[in-house]
Amino acid sequence: MSTMNERVKSSMHRFAAAAIAVLQRQSALTPIRFWQREVVEFSDDGTPVHRVVARPLWHELVDNARPSLQQLPETSELTAELLQESSFILPRMSNDPGQAVAPSSDDLRRHVWEKLVALLVRYLSRSQQIRFDDDTFSEIMDQCLAFWCATEAEHSVHVPLIGVVGDPVTIDIEDQLRICPLPAALKSELWDGPARSSWGVDARELSACRFQVEGKYRSKPMESDNRVDLAADTVVLALRLLQPGTVVPMGSFHRSGPVELGGSTGAGVQGNWRPIPRERTPYALAAHVTGHVRSLYRQLGDGFREGRYVDLDVCRSRFEQAYLRDSPEDKVIDLTIALESALLPDVKDELSYRIAVRGAALLRRRRPARETYQLLRALYDARSKIVHSGKRLKAIARAGHVAGLPIPDFISAAQDVVRQTLMELFEALPQRRLKEVVNALDEELIMRMEADGPTPNHGPEPGSTAEQKCP
Repeated sequence: MSTMNERVKSSMHRFAAAAIAVLQRQSALTPIRFWQREVVEFSDDGTPVHRVVARPLWHELVDNARPSLQQLPETSELTAELLQESSFILPRMSNDPGQAVAPSSDDLRRHVWEKLVALLVRYLSRSQQIRFDDDTFSEIMDQCLAFWCATEAEHSVHVPLIGVVGDPVTIDIEDQLRICPLPAALKSELWDGPARSSWGVDARELSACRFQVEGKYRSKPMESDNRVDLAADTVVLALRLLQPGTVVPMGSFHRSGPVELGGSTGAGVQGNWRPIPRERTPYALAAHVTGHVRSLYRQLGDGFREGRYVDLDVCRSRFEQAYLRDSPEDKVIDLTIALESALLPDVKDELSYRIAVRGAALLRRRRPARETYQLLRALYDARSKIVHSGKRLKAIARAGHVAGLPIPDFISAAQDVVRQTLMELFEALPQRRLKEVVNALDEELIMRMEADGPTPNHGPEPGSTAEQKCP
């Protein structure tokens, strides 16, 4: 090991000794509490297995000792050692995405403190007696040093997909990004990790989840990276656009690489669970979907990066929000707003008529124009009664039907129209702006009427010679 590394490691030892002394004093003042809960693990066949575990609340100890820990002079010494060596200057991204800057002394000090204290607390949780010359402690110091010396660390992102069914299949979207089965071991890890601090997470939902979007990335210790999260969201959008059915991300979870501590291996999982709708329609991951999801993902990703689809932001977001709604009225409102933002830019009057005519014209190659026209008139009328009269969809329906369809089928048909509208506009926008596309629909209708010729007269025009001759 180089002299520089030995010097930094010596500073780490001094910091660790001082931090452990603070933690030991604090634990004598405030006894460590234990948290007991039931944990569900999943066997390979998906059967939940229940057991009870007790965990020390180490974060309470750190929170109580935080003021003393942050004032340790050893952190300043360690920070100074790191800042002196160019190989330890870990760049982070500034507000300008094209500019990388070195961390400030305060940033580095705070990050050193957080990382080392986390490792030391994990060491304390497995050791009854503290010895600075034992193998475990030396291993921790080596890990700390490796953390700062390493230029990049590998992480993985896991997005469980609720509602997706079908035979186990892996779809490679791009390098380090894929749709694949969700293994039972990862379900157990998610349940025993992020689910512990979340309310309303249903073990049955997690057990039934079959697929996930999985991505991997490498990042530097002081950088945050959400590229894989954005890519996973684009994969979900592509699946939703390709066919009907409910595709809902159960959450987004970042998993760090495994760490060996005291003979035990663990991998940190952090993330958040997302709301899941009660009513869902299965989404069959069929062969024709797997063949198109990759190309649509690339088209969407390129368009988002180049800013070609900014005019469709509201339409897209409302389309996706409708997947999370349980109330049919909320779905109607979301879907109508999606269509208004796409088909009626800057239109102030005749909204119901124009949205129906433009929608029918835009989708004429995908579905019967008259059927689309009638559906959109009914959708806009239902939205107006919900918003302005406070009516429920059941009160608006006639004998349980809207536009001749049962309410669930009416909602599904409206969702299909928004889906197909987005697909048409995603294809058209690279060449033209949104206003140009919808205005061209009006022009096309006028040209068709002109091509059909004048409407036959059923009487003389006002002021004509024929009218004057009438008795």
